Formats: sequence, structure tokens, C-alpha cells
Amino acid sequence: MFARSVHIPLFFRQIRVINPSHVLTQARYASTSTSSNDIKQSLRNIAKRIALVTMGYKVLAFGTVVGALGYTLYYDSEYAVINEMVKRFENPSLQEWDESDAATIIARDDIQKLIKPLIHNENYEKMYAAIVGESGTGKSTAVRKAIRSINGAKGVIYCLIASESEYSSELQTALAFRATNDYFQRYISKFIAQKEAIPTTPKTETDITWYKIKPLLKAAAIKYKSIHKKQPVLVIDAADKLAKWNSVFFRYLQEFAKESADSGIIRVVFVFSDSVALPTLRDKTNSYNSRLGTIVEVGDIADEDAIKFLEKQYKMENTKATEMVKTITGGRFKMLYEYGKSTDTLAKIREELNDDAETTLNYLKISPSAPIFFKLLEAGPSGLPIKIASTLIEKEKCSLLLQNNIISQHPNRRYTFYSRQIEKYIQSKIEQQRIADQENQRQIELEQQRIADQEKRRWFRW
Repeated sequence: MFARSVHIPLFFRQIRVINPSHVLTQARYASTSTSSNDIKQSLRNIAKRIALVTMGYKVLAFGTVVGALGYTLYYDSEYAVINEMVKRFENPSLQEWDESDAATIIARDDIQKLIKPLIHNENYEKMYAAIVGESGTGKSTAVRKAIRSINGAKGVIYCLIASESEYSSELQTALAFRATNDYFQRYISKFIAQKEAIPTTPKTETDITWYKIKPLLKAAAIKYKSIHKKQPVLVIDAADKLAKWNSVFFRYLQEFAKESADSGIIRVVFVFSDSVALPTLRDKTNSYNSRLGTIVEVGDIADEDAIKFLEKQYKMENTKATEMVKTITGGRFKMLYEYGKSTDTLAKIREELNDDAETTLNYLKISPSAPIFFKLLEAGPSGLPIKIASTLIEKEKCSLLLQNNIISQHPNRRYTFYSRQIEKYIQSKIEQQRIADQENQRQIELEQQRIADQEKRRWFRW
């Protein structure tokens, strides 16, 4: 074998001159030569060169096969996937962010000042964070601008959960994750990351996929941090949708966020479009909430800004816009978008909303004059502390009020009315109840006076 290998360089020097015409020339020379020794020597030279060419092609084919096999095994390995995930952290410009709706969303520069520390400030290294706000509040746009604002978004992966059927694929695409074959993983995984056993209990394909993503994401985060001396960040937008579609999968992400916060390898930031998620996030009985740090609320805008928005976006007259904001929408974006484009009169909109509120409260068996509503009116925009509210209404009923958009919970642990319209409705019902109570009291007093007068007349007659 060694004797043959020494001829390989000779082959590469001679292969340029070896071709079929050259071989035929050598054969003709051998046939016309008068010396038998010359003929034999020429044939030996021909056979030698043919053997060299054959060996060269074999070596070339073998090298090609080995190279292709090696590349295939590398590409299909966890090591290659981890490198790709690290590159995604290093080159976030590969992500395509849809900004088509930016023109219709009110700029929230004030919110960016609150969001930037969650993503870039190392003081939050041992905690994961949450950003809460209604759809359309400019929350996602503010988050993306905050990500881009420092060092070109390097070290941050942004994942928008948009589809109930594709959320797993959306997460995989954002992380640059792809599945690999197990036969190669078992040989190298122990050198890359400690693999986590997939539970033996029945799981969906999505859940199993997460158990494949998790160790590789950890390994990629560790590698990125060791190279750049900076903790990477994973931002999951519309996490409330994920919590509704697959609560188990969302719990996996929360557990991962807690574990990552404990170890300091990666910071996770959840973005919620529904304040109903706040009680779940605040529930400290769940261990994965113990590492939840700052919660930033992207709340309502000022009445003046809401009026300007209606005038600019829907060409609404100032008088109508002012009345709508003062009596129906306030600065709540969802209602501004919904009723700003409505062709109904304000009176009809109020009537329909009041009927809906009345139907909801009747279904929940909660009176508009319940003590919690009195206290909410007294508290005003600053809100009613949760501790005080818990003494006025049962926890289950309070949860129902939150779920049915009667009240809202805020990160400062206070409740307010969900909207200006709900506040006005409750206020009017309490006023009606007060007037009715006064009338009842007056009737009772009149009846008592009548009875007293009868007693006096009877006494005088006696």
C-alpha cells in the first residue's frame, strides 16, 4: 500500500500528458520497433501510466466520497446547528421584521426608554422580563426599535408568534434551528451540551421539538457569551397567544426563562398583548415566576393624544372625537381603532356597549353597585390596590371581571376600569341606584309619616 502511495505525486505530474492519443502513439511505437526489449519496455510504460491514472481516479473518488460524507455528517450534527444559532445572534439582520403597520401606530418613544434597559442593561441579568400592552399600542414597534437602537441589534433574537398552527416553526426559524439525525447526535452531544431526556409521558410533536431545541439554544447562548462577553437576549412577542394556544409549551418557555436567569446564560423577554396574563405572571406559587423581574406596561395614551389620533387617522371632527374619547374610549387603543372607524352615532355606540356591560354583569351575577365599583370610582385613574380589592370581592369573581373586560390589572398591582365607557356605565348605574334609594327612602318616610298622622288622629278622637 505504501509502495503505491509514493507514486501518487508522480501521477499528478504526469496526468496532464496522459490521454488516449498518447497511449496509441506509444502502442504504434512498440509495434514498429525492431527490438523486443524496446517493445516490452514501451508496454510496461503504458501499463504503468494506465495504472497511475486508474489509481488517481480511485483516490479522487475516495476523497470526494469521504469529503461529502464528512460534510453531510457535520451539517447534520448538533455542532453545526449550534454554530448557525450563534451566527443568528451575531447577525440579527437576517430576521425580517414587518413594519408595514408602523404608519398607523402612534409612536411610543417614552416606552422605548423603559424597554431598552430590559434588553441591554446587565442589571437585569438574573431576571427575565415581561412587556404588557394591548394590540395596537405601538408595543411591538417600540420593542423592535429598542432592539435595533444599540449595536445594530447584535445579540438579540426577536420571534413573533403569529400563527396557531406554525408557532413552533416560527420559533425554530427565528433561532435558526433545524432538526438533526439522532445517530450522530449521541456521539458529540456530550461534548457540546448536557442533553435533557424527553419525558416518557405522551407529548405532542411540538413539545418533543422543544426538548430538542432547548439544549442547543443553551449551548449557543453559552458560546455566544464566551465569545462576546455579553449575555444574549431572546424576545418572544405575542406570548399571550402562545399561552392560550398551548399552555404547556408556554410553561416550557417560562421554565427555560427561569433556568436561564438562574444561570445567567440568556435573558428572555416576553411581550404580551393582553393584560389578563398579569395575574398568571404574578402568581408566585408557580416556581417559574420566581425569577420574573420588571414588568413594563404599555398603557393608554393621554386624552389629548387620543383626540389627535382620531382626527388624523379617521378624519373625525374635533367635537365628535372629543366626546368619543371623554365618554367611550378614553386613551384605550383597542377601542380607538374599533370605534374610530364606526359609522354609527355615539349614542348608538354607547347604548350597545351599555347593553353588553349589563348582560355581562347579569351573567356574572355581580351588581353594578358592588363595593368594588364604589372604591374604583373613588380611586380614579390611580387605581385601586389589589390588596384592598381582595377584601371587597371574591377572587374568582375578580378573575371573571378581568376576563370579561370590566376591569384591568396593571403591573403596579392596581385595578382600574377597563375603559372610559365601563366607568361611565357603572357611574350612571350607581347614580340611578342612589336616586332610586333616595326615592325609596322618601316613600318609606312618607309612609311612616302617614302612619304617625293616623295614630295622632286616632289619639285625638279618643
